[in-house]
Amino acid sequence: MISEELRDARFGCKLNICKGGCCVEGDGGAPLEPEEAKWIKDNIEILLTHLYDEKSLTRVENIGPTYVEDGVEHVTILPKNGACVFLLEESKGFRQCLFEKLYLEGRTEFQKPISCHLFPLIFRQTKYHKILSFQRRNICLPSWNHGEHLLKNLEPALKRKFGNNFVSKLFEKLQFEE
Repeated sequence: MISEELRDARFGCKLNICKGGCCVEGDGGAPLEPEEAKWIKDNIEILLTHLYDEKSLTRVENIGPTYVEDGVEHVTILPKNGACVFLLEESKGFRQCLFEKLYLEGRTEFQKPISCHLFPLIFRQTKYHKILSFQRRNICLPSWNHGEHLLKNLEPALKRKFGNNFVSKLFEKLQFEE
């Protein structure tokens, strides 16, 4: 099931405005696929060597890199501001995902949680349906109605989650060029 609103949604991330605020704002950590949670736990020592924020290090040491809520594992967040513990403070107030930084530097094969890669798309699996919708957060308001179509913009993430065949059929249905 795909939200009808996705037919016309345009989104061009304005990172220069929000500076990675989507990884801070929210009511919980990023939901993880089981294999993502396992990868994080298996590689926690590598990750910890790159975490410089004392609050993040303490949080991971105290409760671990992930937590379970309603049967789904999530990336751990900091309690005061809701930031992902794997969010690095960079220069000029910009934030960067530790997973993506290590991936782009060729140090790991794990890009980042797929729920983060898909954002602002939201994927939910129910007993009977797979649902693809999106979430409009205030932090992202300047990004909406700009740039290319939201689904086209997130094509690499969609292919990573659903595969090339699904994306080809989706784009054909929506009359996008692949």
